[in-house]
Amino acid sequence: MRLHAALLALVLVSLATACHEDVLLPPLEEEPPPFAISLYLEGGQLRPNADVLLVRRPKHLERVYALSRAGDKEPGREQARQLFGIIEAEFRGAGVYVANQVVSLRCAAVELPDCVPRWGFIEELLGPGEGPGSRRLRQVLADSFEKTARQRGMENTLVLATVNVLLTRGMLKSALDNVTAAEARAALAEHRAMVEGPGEGTPAPRQPVTPAAAPVPAQATPAPGPGPLSPSPGLVQALTGNNPTPQVARGPRLLQDVAVKPEVPKELRTTRPIGSSPSQNAQVQADVQYLQNLGATNIRVNQQQLMVENRQRVGVNRPDLQFDYNGRRYHVEYDTPVSGRGPAHQSRATSNDPNAEIILLIVP
Repeated sequence: MRLHAALLALVLVSLATACHEDVLLPPLEEEPPPFAISLYLEGGQLRPNADVLLVRRPKHLERVYALSRAGDKEPGREQARQLFGIIEAEFRGAGVYVANQVVSLRCAAVELPDCVPRWGFIEELLGPGEGPGSRRLRQVLADSFEKTARQRGMENTLVLATVNVLLTRGMLKSALDNVTAAEARAALAEHRAMVEGPGEGTPAPRQPVTPAAAPVPAQATPAPGPGPLSPSPGLVQALTGNNPTPQVARGPRLLQDVAVKPEVPKELRTTRPIGSSPSQNAQVQADVQYLQNLGATNIRVNQQQLMVENRQRVGVNRPDLQFDYNGRRYHVEYDTPVSGRGPAHQSRATSNDPNAEIILLIVP
């Protein structure tokens, strides 16, 4: 597929790979300059990188969408239809590309990190707005992904993608509503039960069925279930003053981290996942519980990087776990034995805040 615009390239790279944090984006403009179609179109042609700029200005995006649906006599309607149509086509193309990516032969052979779409990046791209224009782009992306996935006969990969989609803020809802595979719903129930724990309305994990031909004797004592997870040994060791992760020197910061607004975003629930790995999500929750019992403060899971005492936001990167303990800020990254992304995350977090301490943990 031809990458004819910057936005499409950004979306494809961020969704189709696990390294979306390195995508360069202009800062989100909550208060953009006065609106004019000429900021984005010139002589009927898209200005360079204007598609990226438009989605980083949510108020302008919603203005263009509303104008594109206005009456025929509304000034600028046709230009707005053309402009929003370009953005819409890029999101549609991204859905097709990602669906083809995850059913490629390389992904069929082995589950690589970029074989599971990282839909959460769209949240960062479009910002927190929930306007009709933003919802329309999410819907276009969802529908094109789902249509292509069905045409390509996606099975297990679709299940994983669906779970990942559902763990974001309700986006791409049609991808759930239209998935009929019972395995997808069961996988989601197990994942949520592991991450959030049992609660009202939370389906219990599937239990093995005892065959009728081999009933359990009445006097038999059921085997004890697995006990609660212990905190990560590396985390415990680090908090005693002997961090097993060698610290690194500060390097140059990425442009998007330099440009981030210092205002501290609101704290989200600490039960939110850090990815699609049930074992890693469960370990994070065990570590959070340990930190709470220890008296750690300002605990955040999968949120943008902050300094100690939440003095300011210093990056758009999202450490898996961060907290304050004994007057110091800690960032924890959970990696797999084969991923190798931990050192890059450590380098970036250190560059944003050289006074913070980084802990790299391996959780299969």
